Amino acid sequence: MSKLKGIILQLHQEEYDEMMCEFTRTSADKFQTLFRLYRENTLRDDSIKEELKVNNSAYYTLKSRLLDKVQGFLSNRFSTPNVESIHKVEDIPDLIYGMSRYKAIAILKKLEVDIAVHDSPYKLASVYDALKKLHMHTQKYYEYTQLYNRHLAYTISIDKAGDLLNDFFCKLSDWDFTRNKDELQVMSMLQQELYYVCQLYDSQRLTVYRCLMDISYLLFLPIKKEIGEQDIEKMLTNMMTVFETVPHDKYYQHQRLAHHFLSFVYFEQNGSPRLAAEHYEAVNEKIDQFLLFNHSSYPSKFLMLKLERHINLGTENRLYDDNTKLLADYEPDRRDIANYVNFMIYRSVSAYYVKHYSEAAGILVRLMNEVSFKYGPRIESEIRLMMSLFYILAGEIDLVQTHLRSVSRKLREISKEEITDNFTFFYKLMSLMTNTAQRITTAKIELLVQQFDAANKTNPILKYIRSGEHLAFSLDMTRQKK
Repeated sequence: MSKLKGIILQLHQEEYDEMMCEFTRTSADKFQTLFRLYRENTLRDDSIKEELKVNNSAYYTLKSRLLDKVQGFLSNRFSTPNVESIHKVEDIPDLIYGMSRYKAIAILKKLEVDIAVHDSPYKLASVYDALKKLHMHTQKYYEYTQLYNRHLAYTISIDKAGDLLNDFFCKLSDWDFTRNKDELQVMSMLQQELYYVCQLYDSQRLTVYRCLMDISYLLFLPIKKEIGEQDIEKMLTNMMTVFETVPHDKYYQHQRLAHHFLSFVYFEQNGSPRLAAEHYEAVNEKIDQFLLFNHSSYPSKFLMLKLERHINLGTENRLYDDNTKLLADYEPDRRDIANYVNFMIYRSVSAYYVKHYSEAAGILVRLMNEVSFKYGPRIESEIRLMMSLFYILAGEIDLVQTHLRSVSRKLREISKEEITDNFTFFYKLMSLMTNTAQRITTAKIELLVQQFDAANKTNPILKYIRSGEHLAFSLDMTRQKK
């Protein structure tokens, strides 16, 4: 999908209508037609060129200019509560060169107070640079020089802390995908490095960065928990205090979603269902936005926890329709492998629970074709076993053998520490269901399901497939239809 078409498809209806009216007002017929055809998304480029009656060169130019118009429209609509302060910082040269010195200083001092409240060192450094120039021949010059240098260093520290946070969540998702123990050491080093950066400044922004990392480290990694529950709650409270102190800060407004996510995980793990439900709903309502938070959270983990939650509540059959409403505008990034794999598994399992077995298997086939599992043999084997189950339930037995042979090879490649009996029993179960030479009985199916369930209590696989009697019954019904 082209960038232009992707933007047009994601426009809200009122935005689309406003642009159509503007094209009508300016008699921009070709722009309006191309804009409408991209929104309808039913024709290929060759058909669109025929309708517009343009050649390749003119079509390329038309698309480029339409993209400029759409981006300009969206830019004009974008505004923030703090935009006045931003514009004032941009106008600082006019204060220095076009206004009396005392008046300029008075405005800059007011601006200093306003910006300091928002913990915006980038803007504050510009203010101190101007004050430094206006006090060149006074004792204040050295004071403002020091403040300028300090805030310049502070901005570098903020950038450094942000990079450490990004790296941490990248490593967290990588670890969840590969289960490579080396990643745990790297994350520990990143956490320690962020701690040292945070020691340099008393900063709201650094406080939020550190809480995001520390809470995620404690909730998602298999480490010895040296921090108690009260400390996690304290960190969550500290984050909310910052958000409420600077309510108009756009970054903090968005990070409330990350706070809700961590709160949901924490209260879910600690047996507070009412509080967990409140935070769950807050994230779920904006799930398409939260899935973009891969630089400051592990967003697809919410999808996995959502599956578990619905399975535990017995409402897993609601997920499929729920996705149609909540994820209609979300387009995942295939380059972000771990989050993409989780997203596709979530969609596949959602289809499975409404008995759309062929669709569920097809989603996993697409995933296998799009992603390299070179460093994730365990998750690849798990996906192939899941795919085999879906094909069997769909009655497409002939497509299963290839996946089972691949699983057999992968299991031989993986270290014995990673392969447990649950893999073996489920593999035998799938092999039994595809064996045309052997008589399949209800007792054999039930026995293998029971053996799998018993072995799956340690290092579980296929956690999002309801097993036990439910799985045995589904497979037995499939056997009887054969």
